[in-house]
This record gives sequence, structure tokens and C-alpha cells, in this order.
Amino acid sequence: MRRYAAVTMARDEDLYLKMWHRYYAAQFGAENLFIFDHNSQTHRPEDVIGKQCNVFRIPFDNPIQDPSGALRKFDDARFEFISAQIAGLLKYYDCVIFNDADELMFVDGPQGLRDYLDGLPDIGVRCGIGVEVMHHVPTEAAYDFDVSLFDQRRLFRYNLNFCKPWILSKPVEITGHGAIGPFHIDPNLLLIHLRRVDHQVSRLRHGQRQDAYENGRGGARSRWSKSLDELEDGFRGVFKGRIEPTQMGAMPHRGVLEDFLPKYTTQEFSAQNYERKYGNRQALMQVDKFIDEKPRMKFQKRVFKLPVGFKTRMI
Repeated sequence: MRRYAAVTMARDEDLYLKMWHRYYAAQFGAENLFIFDHNSQTHRPEDVIGKQCNVFRIPFDNPIQDPSGALRKFDDARFEFISAQIAGLLKYYDCVIFNDADELMFVDGPQGLRDYLDGLPDIGVRCGIGVEVMHHVPTEAAYDFDVSLFDQRRLFRYNLNFCKPWILSKPVEITGHGAIGPFHIDPNLLLIHLRRVDHQVSRLRHGQRQDAYENGRGGARSRWSKSLDELEDGFRGVFKGRIEPTQMGAMPHRGVLEDFLPKYTTQEFSAQNYERKYGNRQALMQVDKFIDEKPRMKFQKRVFKLPVGFKTRMI
């Protein structure tokens, strides 16, 4: 049986860290969870979830200077650090799953994540499909941590920017939304993005991130550029169109992705197999940058109802 670890890096996280911890502790055991705390001031992990997993604190906000004396970009330093930690854990574990605190790797099917990964002959570096589960403010109450996610939230949309290759059985340099080098896109895996799962929590978190940036607690790339008013417009704008049912209870991404990335299920995702449409860094593999923007954005604006079967799945 394979040995699994789950890793996150967090700063001042509350609800999302509780959800991350509960989900991955049920999958892999709390003793196999690792939290790198980035100098939390208001919500230290041990105060949020108790001393139930491995917490390592980084007592600084900004990344260190590189040998030239220049301040390294926030995400560059962060993901170099995370990649190194994953490589170290892979000396002891067969597979490491990394997520931001507001993300969960989930199986589109009856199996749990551990059982699904155990059934794969080779995990390699594997990517889930980005799915944003959303709070429909007019009809849904505030999020209740003591109730399963899919009993409270039924609407979602795809965001292919969150197709992140962060299930790893070998060391790879990962980046903010991608990796250096090839990986496998697995349509049976969903990266559940929780940022919009509660309207008020999202507002508070957004404001805290902006305040932290204004107070010098992070580099330019750590800033969430949208204002709170723009965040509100985003919440309202999501539901302007028709809410679509999932046909025959199936998630609709498989055929659409085949149109975007032919043969993505049978060949690795690499610059040799697919043409990068945006950006100029060929070594960085980020799924959405390999899809023409107009059809991708049209797909991502569609709002769907989750299949009925999701109501029995626990998060």
C-alpha cells in the first residue's frame, strides 16, 4: 500500500484550513499532514485545528534576498521552497499532494482519493480539473462547517486556471498554477476550489490579504488586485446566465477538454504535444495557457448544478 502525505502553506487561514484538514485527515491520517505556516498573526494553525498534524512556522513575511541582493518575487521563492519540501517528503512517502488551503483534490466517482490513487499503476505527476464550488447568495445560507459541503452548495463552474499538477510521486518544480515539465491531466480528478464557497468569508479573507499587502507582508505577486467592490461584482455576475443541469448526472468537462486538448487522456501534457497559446515561458506547463482564450472563457462562464451523487460525498 502506498504512503501518502498532504501539504499546504497557509497564512491566517480559518474556515478553509479546517476544511483542508478534515478532508485530508480522513483520507490519509492527520499524522501525514504537513502545514507550513507563513507567519500567521490572527489564525495560527494550532489554534484553528489543534495540534493534530505537523506544523512548521516561517517567522517572516517577505522572501529572502537572492545572491545578487535583489528581493526575489514572492511566488518564485514560495514555490522553490514548497518544491524542495515535497522532494524531501518523497524520500519517505510514495506520493505527496500539495494544495493551497482553499483547495481539495477530489475524485469524480465513487472512490475516495486514496483508493483511487492506489488503483493507478503509476501516479507520476498528475493534474486535476479546476472546479469552483460557489455560494448562491440569494438561495443558500452561510456556510456551516458541521454540514457536508455538497449538502450546502450545489452550483459550480470550471476554471481551467486551477488545473494544477500537484499530485506528485516524483520530485518536480511546481509553480503557482503549473509545473516545470510534463504531467498527466486526469479527468477523474477534480481540484475543488473553495474560495467562493461562502460570500462573507471570501470578503473577509480578501480584505485581510489586501491589508497584509499594504502593510508590507508579502511581495507584489501576493497581492489580490481586485477591490472588494470588484469581488462583489464577481459574485453577482456569476449567476446572470442560465444554471445548467449536468446531463445524465455526469460532469461535463471530459468532452470539452478533448476538444481543447485532443488526446489529453492518453498522452502527457507537454510543450511537445500541445502548442502554448499565451505567455513566453515554454518550460512552464500551465493548462489554461495552451487553450485558445475565447472558447475557454465561454466554457468557464457556464454555471452547472452538481450531479445528485455528490450529495453523498463527504467533505
